[in-house]
Amino acid sequence: MEEVLHAAHAVDVRSRLVEARDGRAVLDLAAEWRAFSGHPFVFALWAIAPGVAEREASEIVRASYEAGQRDFGRLVAREAAESGLSEAVVEDYLRHSLHYELDAGDLEGLKLFYRLAAEEGLVPFARPLAPADAARMRS
Repeated sequence: MEEVLHAAHAVDVRSRLVEARDGRAVLDLAAEWRAFSGHPFVFALWAIAPGVAEREASEIVRASYEAGQRDFGRLVAREAAESGLSEAVVEDYLRHSLHYELDAGDLEGLKLFYRLAAEEGLVPFARPLAPADAARMRS
């Protein structure tokens, strides 16, 4: 599970920070979405398919999150070494540019995103969102 989380962070960190460092034009999707919608942009989330044991899946995701928090320093060091970015830049990005639990604003942004995608015919319909662990959502 740690490798999955690390890979997700590596893709995100490298795609946005390294491109900026190399002097290429970078479109900040989060800033563009916020300017357009007034909501945060959700780059990734864990989803549980219908029929999957929700409690067990939620426990696995929660355990993965907690392991990442415990090993945060080691993950930062590894990402810095692999990306060529300083540990300070990687740590600041992971601590302050990302958050790891959906809040009400995130959910509203997702609902709008899915509604607009459905209106454009990109998805068949705007699927309702039902957080598996709403009690742990940040408010």
